[in-house]
Amino acid sequence: MPRSALELSDLHMEGLYVLDVAGRIESRTDPDAPAPPFHLVRTAEGDRWLLRAGLPDELNRSLEAAAGGAGFERTLAKLDAVRDALREHVEPGDEWRGPAFAFPPTSFRSSLGPMGCCL
Repeated sequence: MPRSALELSDLHMEGLYVLDVAGRIESRTDPDAPAPPFHLVRTAEGDRWLLRAGLPDELNRSLEAAAGGAGFERTLAKLDAVRDALREHVEPGDEWRGPAFAFPPTSFRSSLGPMGCCL
C-alpha cells in the first residue's frame, strides 16, 4: 500500500528514536549514538520535526516557533533561527543532510523481457 511522504517520515523517525509520551526524543534506537536536540524532515507534502526530551521549555518554544507555522519555510533564515535557538542552550552538534527516496507505486516493464534485481 502506497504511503504519503509524511507517513514515511514518521516511520523513519520512529525507527531512529525512542519517544516519550509527549512525542519527544528520549534516546536513539542505536545505543551508541546520542539523541540529537532537534530532528527535521522536509518533504513536498510538509515537514516533521522532533525535539529532545528534557530540553528547557523556553528552548522548545523557540524551536517550535522557528520550525512551526504553516509549514517550515524553505529558507536559510529559518534554519539559522533553529541553529541560534539551539546554541543558546545546548552544545552544537553535527548536521546531517541528504536526499530521501521513495519508489513509485507502479512497476516498471522492460522491452527486453523479465528483469531481476539483487540487492
